[in-house]
Amino acid sequence: MNENQKAALADYTYNVGSLAGLHGLKDAIDSGDTKRAAEIIKNGIATAQGRPNAVLKARRAREAALFASTSTTTSAPPTPPQGETLNKQS
Repeated sequence: MNENQKAALADYTYNVGSLAGLHGLKDAIDSGDTKRAAEIIKNGIATAQGRPNAVLKARRAREAALFASTSTTTSAPPTPPQGETLNKQS
């Protein structure tokens, strides 16, 4: 794994608590299927208080994009756009 993939995976794991619920992610990573692993991350947990959350959905997309990156340099962990919070009410 390159540094961006490690950063994306660490960020994702820290934010969702574990990788236990992501069936297939370990297999995708172990087999080198970067595209599939990024897709699993992108479709990962994006709810807050049991409701879909646009900020978390965007965060998963940024983590997936970082994971899919072929760069070998480290990027900053994905962050939500300024002013957005996880508890933002619709």
